[in-house]
Amino acid sequence: MFLLLFLLLGSSLYPFNNQIESSLWVERNHLYTKQSIDSLMIDISKSGINRIFVQIRSRGDALYNSDLVNINYKVQKNFDPLQYILHWSKLLNIEIHGWLNTYLVWSAPYKPEDKSHLYYTHPEWFSSDYNGKSDIDIKINNIQSPNWEGLYLSPNHPNVNLYIESLVKEIIDNYPGLDGIHFDYIRFQDEYYGFNKLGIDNFERDYGFNPKDLYRGVYDEKFGWSKAKKDSMQNIWVDYNSMNITNLISSLRDYNFKNNLDVQLSAAVKSDVIESKYRWYQDWSTWIKDDLLDFVIVMNYTENNNQFTDRLKNIRKHLSSISLDNKIVMGISLFNQDNLSVSDKIILSKLSGYDEICFFSYNSIKKQSNILNSVRLSYNKKIHLLGE
Repeated sequence: MFLLLFLLLGSSLYPFNNQIESSLWVERNHLYTKQSIDSLMIDISKSGINRIFVQIRSRGDALYNSDLVNINYKVQKNFDPLQYILHWSKLLNIEIHGWLNTYLVWSAPYKPEDKSHLYYTHPEWFSSDYNGKSDIDIKINNIQSPNWEGLYLSPNHPNVNLYIESLVKEIIDNYPGLDGIHFDYIRFQDEYYGFNKLGIDNFERDYGFNPKDLYRGVYDEKFGWSKAKKDSMQNIWVDYNSMNITNLISSLRDYNFKNNLDVQLSAAVKSDVIESKYRWYQDWSTWIKDDLLDFVIVMNYTENNNQFTDRLKNIRKHLSSISLDNKIVMGISLFNQDNLSVSDKIILSKLSGYDEICFFSYNSIKKQSNILNSVRLSYNKKIHLLGE
């Protein structure tokens, strides 16, 4: 390892200049063995990327040593991926953030083999749609919807957030060298979810109406309900869902402050600020405004330059009242566009005031080993033509 380090330090290539900071998402399949992590860190050191988000919780499992959840069965025996990569990171001065799939806990077309998985131990924690069908009742070997993402825990069940908090606190406490915790899938699967039975019971007790009736047409104007009243009730429901997610982040922020911990908190978020809240109940503008997160990574994965730019403008429009410096990292996809298009996105981000980018993902780099170098050359050429 140390021979590799010696060779790498003399061969680092910095892919971007002009004050662009770059980071990268790294999927779990690159963390199973020492050899795969060695290969990863070699690539990272050559790329000039200074921060990586490593997937240490994917489908209700762990890629670290835990007393609360079993380690992923594909991990090399007697091996702690997170500890090993943290050792590498300090040698190379690269930030490591633990990437967690927050509420999504399963997506394979078969049931988990691990009988300690939440699928078996806490079926009451899972999300339900407005028809009352729980994710736990879905026949996952015969999924009908092309938009189905997987099985989600419900933020509206009070024990779910307590469980996730315990997971995060364990990671923070046991891995003091970790630079940050990064939340992915910190949202509902879609707007027609959120109807966990206990969550609905608690809501109806506190607010005096069943939110299912909003979708059943009970509060229609033809029955004497004003549009203003109906909209008010809808907003109460939206705020209830989004606040239950926000409470998780707020609690972990408080834990950091109380224990004087220097662990950054961040999240991957949908690119449209308004749709994010009202469709997925992901109120990330509040997370930024109230300093509950250190930063968010906006998943701006479109290959279309005009659509990409529109999203950049909309963020500025809706968050114009606050400083966005170091608060927003622009997520750019590698899997669905060529190198020239990727370099366009970097330039568009920079020209719009976003000096930090994050690439999705390392899988694409492994499939096309020279992709970042090609992007760098294209980017630098375009920057030169722009006169910088």
